[in-house]
Amino acid sequence: MRIRTFLSSIAAIVFSSGSANALGLENLEDVSAPVHAYPVADSLDFESGISELVEIGFGPSAGTFPNQTVRVFVDITGGTFSSALTGAELVVPGGTSVISTGGVQGGSSVSFLVSGANVCAVDATPLGEETSCSLSLPLDLQGSDVTFSVGIETDAGAPVDNSSSDNRVSLKVIETAPAFAISAVPDIVPTVADILAPNGPYTDFVGDNDLGFFGAGANSILNPNTLLSEVVNSDFIGTNVGPANAGAVTYTLTGEQDAFDTMAGGTIIVTGPGTITPNAETDIATGTIAFGSSLDVTVIPDGVVPIARSKYEVSVSIAAATAGPIQQAFEGTVFLEPITRNGAAIIFPWTQSETQGAASGTTSVYRIGNLSPTDTKTVFAEVWNSSEASYDNPGLVELTSSIEGNGEFVTNSRELEAVLGNYGRGDLAFYIEANAFELTGRQFVVRNGQLQQVKGGTIEEDIE
Repeated sequence: MRIRTFLSSIAAIVFSSGSANALGLENLEDVSAPVHAYPVADSLDFESGISELVEIGFGPSAGTFPNQTVRVFVDITGGTFSSALTGAELVVPGGTSVISTGGVQGGSSVSFLVSGANVCAVDATPLGEETSCSLSLPLDLQGSDVTFSVGIETDAGAPVDNSSSDNRVSLKVIETAPAFAISAVPDIVPTVADILAPNGPYTDFVGDNDLGFFGAGANSILNPNTLLSEVVNSDFIGTNVGPANAGAVTYTLTGEQDAFDTMAGGTIIVTGPGTITPNAETDIATGTIAFGSSLDVTVIPDGVVPIARSKYEVSVSIAAATAGPIQQAFEGTVFLEPITRNGAAIIFPWTQSETQGAASGTTSVYRIGNLSPTDTKTVFAEVWNSSEASYDNPGLVELTSSIEGNGEFVTNSRELEAVLGNYGRGDLAFYIEANAFELTGRQFVVRNGQLQQVKGGTIEEDIE
């Protein structure tokens, strides 16, 4: 089999100063395909052995090669010669080619002594078949990119076309890449839980409830010459990776799901050829997706449980078909749009309830200042990460209906335990219906008459 798609001399590296030309290496056979390294799956069974006849063409960048005997030097990376070379692998119409050095089975270097190379046609265009001289090498492939490095000298050792034994033009002829790929497109309309939702703070969205979509299918790589994507192949005769190469495609969606509990009237919906099974207790939803397709994810709140701000991660596993050339499964992770909450948020990490603090003589005081002359609206608080195993978290609790303009709201661990319960140690989140830049927030810890100030964190800092 021949590898038919190769880079052209238009992208060849110039190895000699004073000239923009260098020896041309190109595709001989497929003028309709983009000029690019042949993309093949890296999960083929290379360990058991894959041998291919890999062919390139070569010619001068301009003018002609010398009308005398030349030596053509070739090094290979990513493969070794599957049999001893004879010289017939290098074809010059009307000329001759014999092995000069190398070319042994298992080797990767060879030089040919060639006569009549002056007939090789000029390598003029990226997609043409101008070069009438070719090089076909039988290679045992190693599962990595395959590159040819070629240089030409006269028999007297003079460089030819800005190339020589020490100055090669390199061409990647095979590019290996994963057979499968996953992707996600997060929705661009913010999905924001509303502090002013009719049924209570954060029980519904302002904006939409679409988190975006994710997909699984064949991998493709970018052709740098055309800037188009090319699907990775499952063999060396141009067969694209497709559904026949894949087994089951499963996924796990992870993120806060309490407010989408189907038992309370909420749900998570996927639109497309696939399934989903949400589990609000574990914050994990599982399902399947058809290979080569995508699923759109939307969330429906139950209208009772406050919607948490959360990131949403999708882990996808694509199994390889039990009988086929692809040998390995593929796993990857992508992210959908996160859910946020409106209003200002201040997070105080590693706080303690009144009961917890009494053991060490510690009391906490929390102050939120309003820098605006306008009153804020409601202030809420909730507990995260309780250290008390039996703690019954009441969720989001209203602390006060407003903070006066240019005023303050002050509370302490005793007052908070009265409404939030004895959570032991945990993180406290305060939510205020106001602009964040118009508020200040501090925690003061009093221990044995000593006062310590602790700075609060923003919600953005907390979830990055």
